[in-house]
Amino acid sequence: MIKGISWQRPGRITDLALNSLTSNSLTPNSLTPNRVHVWRLLLDQETLPVDSLKDVLSEQEIERAGKFYFKHDQRRYIISRALLRKLLASYSGASPQELSFSRGAHGKPYLDNCNGLAFNLSHAGSWVLIAVAKKKEISECQKILTATFKRALINREYLRIGHPGGSLENDVYYGEGLWYSYQFLDEDEVVIPRHWNGFGLGKREDGNQIIVVEINPPIKGLTKQVQGLFAKNEHTGSYYLLHRGRIGGGREGIGKSAFEAWYRGLWVEVYRPDGVIDEAILVAELESEDFLEQIRHFVEEVDQFKKEVTTGSPSRSPQTEDKNLKFDPEFYGEKNVKRASTFQYETFHGLVVNTLEKRLKATGKYDDATIFNTRLVDLGIQINGKTCHIFEVKSSSDRQAIYTGIGQLMFHTLGNPNIKKTLVLPLDEYRSRLINILNQLGLDILKYEIKKGQVKFMT
Repeated sequence: MIKGISWQRPGRITDLALNSLTSNSLTPNSLTPNRVHVWRLLLDQETLPVDSLKDVLSEQEIERAGKFYFKHDQRRYIISRALLRKLLASYSGASPQELSFSRGAHGKPYLDNCNGLAFNLSHAGSWVLIAVAKKKEISECQKILTATFKRALINREYLRIGHPGGSLENDVYYGEGLWYSYQFLDEDEVVIPRHWNGFGLGKREDGNQIIVVEINPPIKGLTKQVQGLFAKNEHTGSYYLLHRGRIGGGREGIGKSAFEAWYRGLWVEVYRPDGVIDEAILVAELESEDFLEQIRHFVEEVDQFKKEVTTGSPSRSPQTEDKNLKFDPEFYGEKNVKRASTFQYETFHGLVVNTLEKRLKATGKYDDATIFNTRLVDLGIQINGKTCHIFEVKSSSDRQAIYTGIGQLMFHTLGNPNIKKTLVLPLDEYRSRLINILNQLGLDILKYEIKKGQVKFMT
């Protein structure tokens, strides 16, 4: 997002249309003294015409664009500079190519020969998830959720559903190996009114339907006493379904701390309206074309977790835990706002890790090894109780994601150079210089892509 034309007090905010960047359709209102015009544009739109925008840049700007390691950063720089030139040209009457910039004593850029026209270019390249707390907004999210399942799961029957406290009878929608049921529970039925969303795997021909997991957002407000919530991406406006991680079931060993250590999906920071930060599992994007696959993956994960706890054979725990695998540096200092990333990929984080595990096992090289994960390590391999390989999976290919992944791999292998380190990144165009630097650090790269809910690794 770009904000520009900074003045003493606000005037108006305008969102830029894509066609305004490739035409001369920018016609701002006149800018009077002590007024500000704020313009903004989402930079990460794939349809933005990067190549044609280079025509308005100076040689120095084109040269600088070529120095970025990451194509993503290069693209953002070109678009933002071209937008700045086009906007300032529309105010000054000059052509975008004719504009000349200088820098003041403190490095702040200004426009030469422009009679007091001041500007500021800033980038809001990160955003966070904001928890949805208003009753009406929660209700709208729930309507989308329920309507999606009614469309996707075409079979409907009135069935008995079993749960630890007894059973209930309700409409059940099923198909695609998944079933779903919904109830509105008011204050006459429960202490905390909620939207009850029950999920299970496959319709049973006899007996009660077995609930695998419930995701129950409160009807209004926020509370940790129920495990569901909705959140909004403040940048894109997309809504998400989340789970707080406390898994029920009435069995010993089934609880939040055990599931936290076992689960491979993504935990995200969620900002409450009062500014307090919560953590929750990113389950699914409400209006994603992969919504059903995202939900099914989460339900299958919970089901597998419960089965492993019941049989006493957890499959994802390391035989021994090195001290660097147990230490979490994020517990120290202030938490940073979550960086921008590809939320569509983040909802499939656990699926990527699971598919990677299957890929490793299929090679036959690790029949006697322990393939594990912890809350801090996405995937690791131990042979005879000693860690020999760790993987860090990232959902974005931007600079911050890569820097973070490098740091995590280096941190958790500190003092043991024999541990192999692999950074798992989305398929993208990575510059050879970046690859060389990673190799010098002793890191390998494994690329993947997700299509229609399926993960494919690039060999």
